[in-house]
Amino acid sequence: MRPITKPASNSHYNPPTSLDIGGRAGVLLHRLAGTASPRATFTINLSRVLDLLLENAQGVNFPGFTKAEQDVLVAGLMTQITRIYKTAAAPLTKDLGAFCSYCGSNLPGLIEVEHTVPKVFYPTFATDWDCFLLSCGPCNTSKGNNPKRADATSWSRLVAPTEQELYDEIRGGRYLWPDRDHTCWQDLPLQLEYFDTVSNDWVPLSIPEDTDLDNVLTAYDVINHTVLADICVGGSMKHNVQVAVTVQGSAGKPWTDDMIELMQFNDDVVNPGTGTYDRRQMNRTRAWFDALGACRLLTLATDQAAFDLLWQQVPMMGASSGFYSVWVTVLERFSDFTGARYASRFVAETNDPLYYPHTSTTHLPH
Repeated sequence: MRPITKPASNSHYNPPTSLDIGGRAGVLLHRLAGTASPRATFTINLSRVLDLLLENAQGVNFPGFTKAEQDVLVAGLMTQITRIYKTAAAPLTKDLGAFCSYCGSNLPGLIEVEHTVPKVFYPTFATDWDCFLLSCGPCNTSKGNNPKRADATSWSRLVAPTEQELYDEIRGGRYLWPDRDHTCWQDLPLQLEYFDTVSNDWVPLSIPEDTDLDNVLTAYDVINHTVLADICVGGSMKHNVQVAVTVQGSAGKPWTDDMIELMQFNDDVVNPGTGTYDRRQMNRTRAWFDALGACRLLTLATDQAAFDLLWQQVPMMGASSGFYSVWVTVLERFSDFTGARYASRFVAETNDPLYYPHTSTTHLPH
């Protein structure tokens, strides 16, 4: 996970203060307000819309409404809210780069504005810039509408927590957020594993064999949801072995394991899939071997000048591949002719609008 310094606001994201809501939802709003109008359009403050959505999330029945009518109104209001928060996609991409804030996937196409605190259960923050991160479809789906209100209320240990207290509990006391926890790269370390057909289990590769330059990708099998590679194990090569890069938690930091479970980062190992929708682990594994390929390229240099010339391609390769934390992990194992770690240079040079903007580098290799 790449730590990010997300700007507190963006001038290109400006939610309206009021909304004109028409159609069936507009008619129902007139009825709720006790106003008679020949026009279906109803002008309402954004704050009032969010309050109504909160009442619905809290289980409040709107007076004089059937459940079906309330559902229609809530759906209409949520449609308006969705139109608002989706306008944050471009500003977020400009500020953070076109990458999933969670798994690190490159996002060349559809970009989801992801609510760190679910909009369904905590609608007060549905249009709040601070609540937003960028997400790929699989991360957005895996996270779903979690955590639920009952869970956050229990965690707070308060009888009647305010919405802000619930928000702070989720964002401050639970899970691992790349815009809040700038040690997330260290706290979610990565591990290259291979499937041992003898023990019928996954086995971690030792350091430094996991970044042996003879390790190469041999197959990326979408049909069977597997990645195969030739890898060095115990000083000898194993060929066409199934491999996977997994995300690990940190001892003494249970919220890291909570984040892995919430996002289902290792689902391909824990619960192997067969579809093409969720290929996060496959692509993370491929990125590991992409980074190793870049390191092999750099070994062609015979001096620092030649190294610098070859290096010019590496930041672009890393940004095209995605999975920033994978690249930093692999590059950290190698040094140039001056003794400087590849990762230090990668961190410094990719913290740029062209590559990985607003990376928080405080706790990354320097």
